[in-house]
Amino acid sequence: MIFRKETMDLNKNPILFVNHRPQKCGVYEFGLAIGNTLTKSRKYNFIYREIDNWLEFKEIFDQLKPSIVLYNYYPSTMGWISEWNGMSINSHKVNAIQIGIIHEVTQEISDRTTDLLFDYYIAADPTLLLKNPIVYKTGRLIPRFEGKLQSNKIINIGSFGFATQGKGFIKIIEKVQEEFDEAMINLNISFAKYADENGDNAKKIAKEAQKFVTKKGIFLNISHEHLSTDDLLKFLSKNDLNMFLYEYQENRGISSVTDWAVSVKKPLVITKSKMFRHLFECYPSICIEDNSIKTILKNGIKPIEWLYEEWSPDNLLWDYERIVTDILNKSKTRPTPSRLQKKIMYVLNKFHLKRIRPPHSISPWLKIDDSNLFDGFVDKSYIPLNDNDLSYNIILDDPLREKYKRTLDFIKAVSPDLYAKKILKANIQQGFVFDTAYRIASQKDSMKILAIGAFEDTAALALKKLGFSIEFIDPIINYDLETYITKPSVKSQNFDVIISTSVIEHVKDDERFIKDIAYLLKVGGWGILTCDFNNSYKIGDSLPKVDCRLYTQKDFLERLLPSIPNCKLVDTPNWIYQNPDFIYDNCHYSFASLVFKKVEP
Repeated sequence: MIFRKETMDLNKNPILFVNHRPQKCGVYEFGLAIGNTLTKSRKYNFIYREIDNWLEFKEIFDQLKPSIVLYNYYPSTMGWISEWNGMSINSHKVNAIQIGIIHEVTQEISDRTTDLLFDYYIAADPTLLLKNPIVYKTGRLIPRFEGKLQSNKIINIGSFGFATQGKGFIKIIEKVQEEFDEAMINLNISFAKYADENGDNAKKIAKEAQKFVTKKGIFLNISHEHLSTDDLLKFLSKNDLNMFLYEYQENRGISSVTDWAVSVKKPLVITKSKMFRHLFECYPSICIEDNSIKTILKNGIKPIEWLYEEWSPDNLLWDYERIVTDILNKSKTRPTPSRLQKKIMYVLNKFHLKRIRPPHSISPWLKIDDSNLFDGFVDKSYIPLNDNDLSYNIILDDPLREKYKRTLDFIKAVSPDLYAKKILKANIQQGFVFDTAYRIASQKDSMKILAIGAFEDTAALALKKLGFSIEFIDPIINYDLETYITKPSVKSQNFDVIISTSVIEHVKDDERFIKDIAYLLKVGGWGILTCDFNNSYKIGDSLPKVDCRLYTQKDFLERLLPSIPNCKLVDTPNWIYQNPDFIYDNCHYSFASLVFKKVEP
């Protein structure tokens, strides 16, 4: 059985989003929330359907004739699409672009994913690096909650989840009693369809939990009903603080429980379980290993407030729309394996006769063991260099390397592993950027920094580890600047400082690049850039393979700066030098800085 092939017209052929029918499971709830968001698209015609078997799917497919099928796939809930009948699997019979959502995803799983089941994959894991060209990622989805928040006479602390291994319900009771003499602990432990359908584990945990209450002022309220989305949000909103103290578990995907907890805008406490790795960047830390419950309660929702906008329905819809657009563009040139080729690959892979791997990104900066996991904040202080002795638009040469040695030593102490991967002589750029950005951003609280090309940028990472409000963008982490600027939550004049360390020389349209930086800067905001520089460079001269150009003083003064008339250099430039002092790819050049401020129009 092969579905008929025909030319796909997106105006006529919709995108079919497939979820399974309602079950007491997080996968269904996740798919329903995503489906409800996608059907609001004005760019693509997403159609949501709940399907539980192959014949039902075939009937709907023949009726709708979708150009793309997007599956909320999990083996135990949608096994019919991956079913092997000895001849082929069902997904090989579908004549459309197929995209599967990966739920239990890690960096290793993402890197190893192949197109044997689906053509492409989407993972809702903001921490992934985009190493695999068939795996995309999105942010999370924070539901909108419009209910009233209530206050309590004694502190109410809540949590919820299925009674599966490692949820830490008992640990919540223990931690609360360590810090409080009076508290109400509200736990909703519902029965899991695929792991505890009769509720035996849930009831066992509830009975055991009562034994751990040792203080007279501590009250324990445990319920087992499976709550609807609205009721779950109401349950969480009635608590003064919500806690999820999962055990440390390797090789697990991100848990969705915190999506609901963030929605109600109440303080949140987590452990450093890898299932909460997407929240490790919240500052001040919301991890129980770093701060007490009382400290996290006192800090309020400030550490998580930014997530409400970052992972909004509008941003998630934008994520899916840009991913679909990119996949459609790829499909014009990417060869599609025939049904026979897929069958052969599947059999070889199934019996480990040949392990199929996708063609990974050819980015020269990516290594197989690279990850994007934030390893925590540091309790260190930095004293900037003497401002009276500094210039900002200069050649970053050996005398500057000596001047910034203390800065570079600080960066090395903060991020030793990443620093060790860098070319020693090139580190002057990170030293300059870090010191300059630190000097500006520390002048007042809550200054916002944007780091462009932030993958493995030690200056950006050091600023983050010190607790600055800094956002990272990079094609390997998420997207490039041109894409980022179209994101619904991105606004003009949004940042006090924008840094970009040795990036602009890799950008084809550098004038568009610097215009976008100026657009995002607040009036009075600083743009801090470094680049590869050789004042003798002419078009046609040899270049490092990764560069589009080397910069000259003429580029700065006659091309880039005139393209941003609302920005001015912060000092008189001195881009004069004798000989290039850096060699890469058999090319001689130096490094230069370009630092400007946005002024009133």
